[in-house]
Amino acid sequence: MLSSMDKLYSGWAIDNRIGYAALVILLGLAVRALLSIVRAPQLAFEKQGGTFREIPDLAWRAFCGFEPKGKDVPADYWQTYILGLFELAVYPILIATGSWNALGAWFGVKTLAQWKVWSDNRATFNVFLIGNLLVLAAAYYFLVPFVRMAQS
Repeated sequence: MLSSMDKLYSGWAIDNRIGYAALVILLGLAVRALLSIVRAPQLAFEKQGGTFREIPDLAWRAFCGFEPKGKDVPADYWQTYILGLFELAVYPILIATGSWNALGAWFGVKTLAQWKVWSDNRATFNVFLIGNLLVLAAAYYFLVPFVRMAQS
């Protein structure tokens, strides 16, 4: 019987790698779009005089990630999307191999790095939690079926 570390190193394979990669990219875009929609009301109402009419524009600008019209939407230059792609690609393997410690350690590192910011801004922390939940759910429901475990 292989341990979870042995399974992680050599006990799995990806069926249909092109389909897997394409789905990772599409799911990443879907998560980014949903998080942009979730962030837009926060962006609208954190500034003085924000209105509901600004929400669609702010959602689009948050999705674009490059500050197209000013400094009221923080730029991320798609770095969070790239990180999300790596997570979407790796999480299904960690889940399928039962490598829960590695998954938990990664969540711990991500959370610890920003704890000071989140103690001052709970809304940003909530968006972080929603994003992690979306990525984890997408990995589990849509990508784990692509991971084939070796016979032990």
